[in-house]
Amino acid sequence: MLRSASRAACGPLARVTYAVTALATAAVLGACAESDHPVTAPAATPSGPNLSIGDVITVTNTRGGKEVGSLRWAVGQATGGEIIRFDSRLAGATITLDSTLVIANEVTIEGDRFHGITLNGGGRGRVIDITVYGNWRPTTLRNVTVTGGKLGDGPAGAGIRSTGPLYLEHSTVHGNVAVGPPAILALGPLVIYNSTVTNNTATGYLYHAVFAADIATITNSTIAFNSQGGIRFSEMYGSSLANSIVANNGGFLNNCLNAEDVRHGGMNVSTDLSCGDSTYVTIADPMLAPLKDNGGPTMTLAVDPSSPAFNGLPTGCEGVSVDQRYKQRDTYCDIGSFESTDSTVATVTIDRTATLGAYAIVTGTVKCNRAGDQFNVLVQVSQRAQDKTVVQGTATASVTCSTLAQPWSAAVAPSAGVFKSGGASATAATQQTPSWVVPDETSRSIKLVVPAA
Repeated sequence: MLRSASRAACGPLARVTYAVTALATAAVLGACAESDHPVTAPAATPSGPNLSIGDVITVTNTRGGKEVGSLRWAVGQATGGEIIRFDSRLAGATITLDSTLVIANEVTIEGDRFHGITLNGGGRGRVIDITVYGNWRPTTLRNVTVTGGKLGDGPAGAGIRSTGPLYLEHSTVHGNVAVGPPAILALGPLVIYNSTVTNNTATGYLYHAVFAADIATITNSTIAFNSQGGIRFSEMYGSSLANSIVANNGGFLNNCLNAEDVRHGGMNVSTDLSCGDSTYVTIADPMLAPLKDNGGPTMTLAVDPSSPAFNGLPTGCEGVSVDQRYKQRDTYCDIGSFESTDSTVATVTIDRTATLGAYAIVTGTVKCNRAGDQFNVLVQVSQRAQDKTVVQGTATASVTCSTLAQPWSAAVAPSAGVFKSGGASATAATQQTPSWVVPDETSRSIKLVVPAA
């Protein structure tokens, strides 16, 4: 039985335990190569050694080797706890590494919030190898794309291998190839938050894209379209899966492995039962769009209102205010790393003539750019009597929106007095709309007409 828990948040882990895995790792050799986007002169003097926790080291060029100002140089300066950022001219750039980037001291590598940074292994081996061991502080990749890792026989983690705590935030790991788990081999605790793992290929048999040997906390993230499987959770240490999509990863029952003791928060979406039963997982195709630049620092897999992930969290995301792209999440939070901003636009009209009997029968039309949304139209009629008093009444009409104009009708009774034949004014406004429907309101003069006998 899968057990429930409150939503996992992206924060410090309660403990750090290191597990031993039977998966072998291998050294990676590669030829030196210049980046496709070299910056020939630094914008400013790079930060130097003797740094302390929280200090910033600035990367000023996109070279893949050890040159001053390169990413590899910046990592080499770190003694633990520093933040590595990139000169503004490198926003959106790609750094093609000469060989595996080895991180021996925990750091935060943070790309530009709007355009990110891409670390490409160039098919020469593993992209990032985090060899930190025995430290509570995590190594964090934020606003980073990790791609182009390729390993031959035996090894795993062509994108990232980590022996210590690893946090992946607002990042994407895609296009990595290995015999074993191709995207992430996490031997220490792993947090994947507002991030995407997709299109990674295992050439071996039934290797999931992400291998978690220790605690794994997956929150508001999307793991999809990986060749052999999604995520293998630890058999020994408790993990959590909250508000995430794990879908379309290889064959049947390959999305998750060892999910029996995974704690679930909110709701998740998967294309099979391997990640949990329908109590905590919507078993359906999330109908994800292909990986592309949808804005923000890293590429994402978009959802739209046809997806079961759309507005899948009616109680909200509990503190997760933005998606992977730093787009604001709305009241009805989408499941996964992407929050759809594809709104339904409603247009309401009022007919010029209304029929008068015991009630004023007011009619009109409503049309939307997307079909299927249901809501009410609130109608108000006002008429000035001969004694200058105002007679008013309201009523509602229920509608199901369509891309073709659909008629609505509301029987409006006055709250006091009576309506008379003649001129009046009417207002119609959308009411009780879903959060993604843009409200509309219209007013016009109408004529109340008693039908001929």
